Amino acid sequence: MTREKHVIVSDGLITDVTYKDDATAVPMTSWGQVETVEGVFDAIQDAIDQDAHSIVVTYDAVLGYPRDVSIDYSLMIADEEYSIDIANLSALTR
Repeated sequence: MTREKHVIVSDGLITDVTYKDDATAVPMTSWGQVETVEGVFDAIQDAIDQDAHSIVVTYDAVLGYPRDVSIDYSLMIADEEYSIDIANLSALTR
């Protein structure tokens, strides 16, 4: 099971990632597995462009970001699925 993460994005770049369960830092070598909201929109568009077998997206009714995304590129290939859940999104004050 994947651990939930708290991600801070500034000017479109990931600046900090910690695990939600214990607030320890996620090693920077693992940040490639973390997406910005723009990166999730890009993944959705990529799935559309590649004519993925299944694309299921639920958007936040107030802010419009993708809350839950599930993409299955091919019915016949195992373990190529993409899924992500985004929760508690908020803007940082500067």
